[in-house]
Amino acid sequence: MKSMTGFGQAEIRTPPYGGNLSVELRAVNHRFFDLRTKLPPELAALEPKLRSSLQRRIERGAISLFVSWKEERPRQVKIDRALARNYYREMKALQRELNLPGDIGMELLVHLPEMVKVEEKRESLKKVWPLLKEAVNGALQDLLVMKEREGRDISEDISKRVRAVETELKAIRRRSPQVATNYRKRLTKRVKELGLGVAEGRLEVEIALLAERADISEELNRLSSLLNQFKKIMREGSRVGRRLEFTLQEMNREINTIGAKAADAAISSRVIEVKSELEKIREQVQNIE
Repeated sequence: MKSMTGFGQAEIRTPPYGGNLSVELRAVNHRFFDLRTKLPPELAALEPKLRSSLQRRIERGAISLFVSWKEERPRQVKIDRALARNYYREMKALQRELNLPGDIGMELLVHLPEMVKVEEKRESLKKVWPLLKEAVNGALQDLLVMKEREGRDISEDISKRVRAVETELKAIRRRSPQVATNYRKRLTKRVKELGLGVAEGRLEVEIALLAERADISEELNRLSSLLNQFKKIMREGSRVGRRLEFTLQEMNREINTIGAKAADAAISSRVIEVKSELEKIREQVQNIE
């Protein structure tokens, strides 16, 4: 079982090209896989490859990927000779036309627009990708280690709460047969207090109807089965968050029905405890990938 939250980073040297390539990965909760990247412009075209690579290892979560590439690239100075000749030819023509004095030299030409350019050598993406992939995998490994560590903590907390729910359900199951008995006593006492002449058969019918309406054995069985299913999913380990959420929704539905049907203060108190524990489990399940 893995948490959806975590952090990882890696940095490698890029000796063939000079410089450092650093990667940071941050993950927080999200219902689906959502990747946001911040890449240097020269690496932007590799975003689809990065997305595909990460999605194979991460089921869901909001992932932020930051890549920084500080290169020690060689710089080249280029002079546009063709443009220089055009500048010179046009200025000489203007000089003759206007009969202007003076010389047209290098000092003037090199300051004209677009004459001198400083270019940095760019490596092909095909050569850069293996290095970027190595750095991303290093950061991803850090991230996964943290996600697994946090996942173990979450699993322990959920397991403790599941055991608490099971304890409450056992108490509810022991208490449920007494509901009809207690109702019989209350109803009989009330009839005597009011001095009503109610036939014994009629009283038994009323008690039987209540017992049928208040019977929660089916809901208790389903809830126990869902708890076992929940524990089984947890033992599967990875990529279980969505199935746990769905199973938890069904468990909440059953405990709400139990609370509505069981007209008994002691059972109602137990139901509140179960709902409290299920809510805490839900909060934890939202952190699971």
